[in-house]
Formats: sequence, structure tokens, C-alpha cells
Amino acid sequence: MKNIYAFGFLTFFLVGHLFSQVLSANPPLKKVKARVGAIQILAEVAVTPRELAQGLMFRDRLLDNSGMIFCLQREERASFWMKNVSIPLSVAYLDRKGIILEILEMKPFDERAVWSQSEKVYYALEMNQGWFQLNQVKEGMRLVLEGKELESLRENSLKSKNNEFSHRERKELKN
Repeated sequence: MKNIYAFGFLTFFLVGHLFSQVLSANPPLKKVKARVGAIQILAEVAVTPRELAQGLMFRDRLLDNSGMIFCLQREERASFWMKNVSIPLSVAYLDRKGIILEILEMKPFDERAVWSQSEKVYYALEMNQGWFQLNQVKEGMRLVLEGKELESLRENSLKSKNNEFSHRERKELKN
């Protein structure tokens, strides 16, 4: 009889744990192929306020040569933090043309903002920590999408997601 209770408790615990993992996982985002110099990457694209806020939270790994492109709402002095992010990351802040302005390191679960020095940041690219150095990707190099301009990525993503936005999110994106 004790075995039945133990089995029931274990099953309940495992199902609950799996369910919580599913709920905390990021929804799938659009992926694009891009390159920096000769290095090709596969990047998820965050455009909506919800996607920008979620970023790489609750992930336990990031595949080699994979990352996330953040399409900011305007040129600005940008900041990122690592709340609920367990993966050590490097972030490259890019201008409107995809030119890397700066590359900074970020520590897992660090809730302090990692600010850009430039006020011209329009995109950010997060990769595994050390990826930029390992691949000799430096400031001044350009992120290029396969077969399209970087700006078109932002516009196409916004058009395809327009029906998913709340009224408040649409208003924020127009400003």
C-alpha cells in the first residue's frame, strides 16, 4: 500500500514539475539566418513589448551560433538585464544599419542594468558569453540578414504580429 502512495506522490510531483516548465517556457519566436563577417548564426527575433521583456528568460541553454535579435522601438541608450536568465550571455548593441557599436558581458540572474554608452542603439544581439570574442566579431562589424535588410525584418515581424498585439502594445509601438 505504501508503494502505491509513493508512486502516486512521485507521479503527481513529476507531472506538476513538467507542467510548470511548459508554462514558464518562451513561446516560439520567428527565426532568421544572419551573419556577422563570415560567421552564420540562427537568431530568434523579439519585436513586441512582451517578447522584448521576456527575451531569453527561463531558458537553460542556447545552442552554438544561436542567439536573439531584439528590435527596439526607437534609437536610444539601451539597457538589458538578466532577470530569470540562467545562461551567461554577451550582448552586442547595434545601430539602425546593423553596425556593432559595443559588446558587453552579462552574468546569469544579475538584475543590474547593462547600459550601452551609445544613444544610437536600435537593435541588440544576445549570444552565449564569449561568442563574439571566440569568433573574432568586433565593434564596427555589421550584422546582415540572409536575403533581406535588417529594417525589413522589424517591419515584417510587426505586420505579421499586429493582430496579436493588445491595444496598449499597438499604441506603444506607434510612439
